[in-house]
Amino acid sequence: MSKFVRRGLTATAAAAVGALALAGTAFAAPNDNVGGGNVNLDNLSVDSDDPQLYRFAGEDRVQTALDAAKRTTGWGDTVILANSQVFSDALAAAPLADTLDAPILLNSPGTAAVNGDVLAYIKTNFDNVILVGGTDVFGEQLRLSLVAEGLSVDRVAGVNRYQTAVGLATAAYFTMDDNSNVNIFLADGTNFPDALAAGAAAANASGVVLLTKGSAGLDKFTFDAVVDGQWTWEGDTVNTHGSIITVGGPAKTATAQGWNETPIESDFDHAGADRYETAAILADEYFANWNGALDNEQDQGFTNVVLASGENFPDGVVAGGYAANVDGPLLLTRESSLTKVTADLLDQHVYWNIERNGSGVIIDPHGPIQNVFMFGGPEGSLSKNVGQQVQDILWEF
Repeated sequence: MSKFVRRGLTATAAAAVGALALAGTAFAAPNDNVGGGNVNLDNLSVDSDDPQLYRFAGEDRVQTALDAAKRTTGWGDTVILANSQVFSDALAAAPLADTLDAPILLNSPGTAAVNGDVLAYIKTNFDNVILVGGTDVFGEQLRLSLVAEGLSVDRVAGVNRYQTAVGLATAAYFTMDDNSNVNIFLADGTNFPDALAAGAAAANASGVVLLTKGSAGLDKFTFDAVVDGQWTWEGDTVNTHGSIITVGGPAKTATAQGWNETPIESDFDHAGADRYETAAILADEYFANWNGALDNEQDQGFTNVVLASGENFPDGVVAGGYAANVDGPLLLTRESSLTKVTADLLDQHVYWNIERNGSGVIIDPHGPIQNVFMFGGPEGSLSKNVGQQVQDILWEF
């Protein structure tokens, strides 16, 4: 994983826990299979005649998340359960999903039990469940129903989405193999696209995601977590982090606004003209190795790409965690047609695979991209046209 070191860092990172519900018993050691990008393609049915293109889809958002988890092997012993109706709590979950090799599954809020299909899968494959959100999302009765099934259950919840994000970041921080220099990615917490794309990038760059309020600046929990003290987990405390990185225009505006008229200075800012370009910028910045490609025998670009709708959040919440686990970027597109900036990025990376032999440089037209994973069905998520456009790019030669 790449490292970015904050210039002249003197302030320490803080996690102002307050009412945060955060226990560590469920966070076991991760399994490296999925974290290394080793998905089992034998369990995947192709979206078309192209063996590099795969679609995860179910009859609804809950079943789509379940489909992705079931058809992938190498998970750890923990699963993350998020709200299927509201995006706010799970925006920052991808780095934790990566450190634990955990799939993100969805469940309707306010229910007394987990969806039957989802519960059956969890019971068969996992020992631990992390509930994202307070008792207003997943009530105590639901938690106890999981405990009654013999599962260990933890909850990450704050008084608002910003404190919940601090809790998810703290859990990710303390379950990383190397948390000596962790980068903080700041993204808009009032909308979903930038934060979901930031999660996959953060997971690939020793980072965590915290949320901002756009033109309203920073929540105090976010501000304190960045500049004012300590990250604490089960009695252990650290006070160091790496770079402060904003993702998207709203996050940059928020850091300039700050909290209580105190701004935060960022080290790197990544913002495109829209959500699609911002996601593409993150892919190039944190997954590709353009500058080193000609000096190495082979480009070190990304081999896995995850594609989700930039117009609706549920598939993207799950897709962001999946992208983090397969070490690939999360790219966004419109539902009816592949967004041009996304198509251009795929096109670039299909061609950019360089190898050397005695006679010079060989460019493999089927480049470093080996797999594109689409999230959501052709009705209401990603159309058949999007799948065909991706296929045309991957097999243009």
